[in-house]
Amino acid sequence: MLTHMKRITLNTIIAGMFTLAAAFPLYAAKKGAMVGKISSLDETNETIMLMDDLVEVNCIDAKLRIKGVDDPTLVDLKVGDTVKVKGDAGSSSVIEASKVKEPVKLNKKYDGKFSGETRQVNTSKKTFELLGQEIDASSLSSVTMSSRKISFDNMVSGVQVYVNASVKNGKLVANTMEISSKSCNFCH
Repeated sequence: MLTHMKRITLNTIIAGMFTLAAAFPLYAAKKGAMVGKISSLDETNETIMLMDDLVEVNCIDAKLRIKGVDDPTLVDLKVGDTVKVKGDAGSSSVIEASKVKEPVKLNKKYDGKFSGETRQVNTSKKTFELLGQEIDASSLSSVTMSSRKISFDNMVSGVQVYVNASVKNGKLVANTMEISSKSCNFCH
């Protein structure tokens, strides 16, 4: 009887775990990444600001990797450092970082580089969100998709993209935008 009870309890626990996993998926929303220079740090709140204080990054739960530093903390980062941040912004504009890496190189033509899934695409205003940041695409003549060029008017939310951006007049402006080959079927 004891063996039978163990089997029932174990099966109940396993079945309960599957039910719980179905009700609360263990995966998060698709994460993205960005590269930019630190414009300010708040060690008390464990946040960093990038790209002329336009992008806020919460580093509380982030794993920091800083070349040459064992067990790095936010104190080891400095204004002017170029970092790569991995994470997601969910429904806010604050990026919740899972990883922050320094040093990283950035093409001098741009102030930042983003990759992730487009949200809130507005083709009439020529804007979209990436990692919770509104990006102005009005300066783009086209978007690169594989070897083709398409109009931004064909963009939709949910497309994986790579964007090089600059800071102009206090906002993020896309200089180049490329659709990931995995996402090509979203726009045509």
